[in-house]
Amino acid sequence: MKPKFIPEQVLFSLTTKCNLACKHCTVKPGSDTINLKTASKFLRQCTEYEIIKVGFTGGEPFLALRELLALTRTARKYDMEFDRITTNGVWWHTSDELTHELTELHTAGYDGTFGLSCDRFHRQDIRKLAKFITGCNRVWERIDQVSLVFIEDKVKALQTKTYKKLRALARVLHAKMEYHREMPVVIRADNLLLRISSIPLFPINNKKVLLSTPWDAKKWFHEDYCAGPGNIFFVTPTGDVYPCCGYATDFCNDLRLGNVQRDTPGKLARNAHTNKFVNTVFTQGLTSIKNKLVREGVIFPGKTYNHCFFCYYARTYC
Repeated sequence: MKPKFIPEQVLFSLTTKCNLACKHCTVKPGSDTINLKTASKFLRQCTEYEIIKVGFTGGEPFLALRELLALTRTARKYDMEFDRITTNGVWWHTSDELTHELTELHTAGYDGTFGLSCDRFHRQDIRKLAKFITGCNRVWERIDQVSLVFIEDKVKALQTKTYKKLRALARVLHAKMEYHREMPVVIRADNLLLRISSIPLFPINNKKVLLSTPWDAKKWFHEDYCAGPGNIFFVTPTGDVYPCCGYATDFCNDLRLGNVQRDTPGKLARNAHTNKFVNTVFTQGLTSIKNKLVREGVIFPGKTYNHCFFCYYARTYC
């Protein structure tokens, strides 16, 4: 079957509000929060378009709790499947506040998981992180309600800071961290299972973060027609929609498909097919774009294994 853009999930970035100010973050901090009436209507339309999965991110999504709860109820009403909520885990001030908000979300019908950001960039209190994790496990009555996501840094000395933080979290949780090929993959105890995954970090309009070059791979990325971050409707707090959640969307406006205030899922999908760059990515792949640029005489600084970085570079510099 020939690949093409077929959205399988709607991912709401509920707000640009955040209680942290991480140097690596590409989300411009602000006070924008998604329009609940418009988002609810769009979510219902997505079910008619046979999109059955929904997830939430931000900013910090718990700082848009009203919208998070309402959209959760709407998704439950239409029997949608929840993916996960990405959070920094430390937006709350008291243990009672944490328990109350988690319980509200559980009562609203949320049965997905949480992706907890934890690395050297996110300056969280370790004990608050541990309370968030144990609180989630208690409310949802499962040992793997939360997974950890860290930013992978190629500068070894800086990556060590992240690993040190993960080990400290394991100690507070009275658990052990397990590794595979020197990479942490799980924090485990008798009543706890924290799976760990990583996201590569590259310099994207941010000179404050010390990074190695993104062009040091031995071979180019594996072509997957952006099946990883793509084939979704990524809805920003202003209602703009993109075909993926990659960080290129923060800087490349020509990836924009439309806005939920005026466009239905069907119209957005048609826009994806008529957008020359987007359609090429999902039907011919980023490799075809790379090869075309090479034929036109573009000389890349090296090779990169990251799809999102190449997409950003191709739309920004080529």
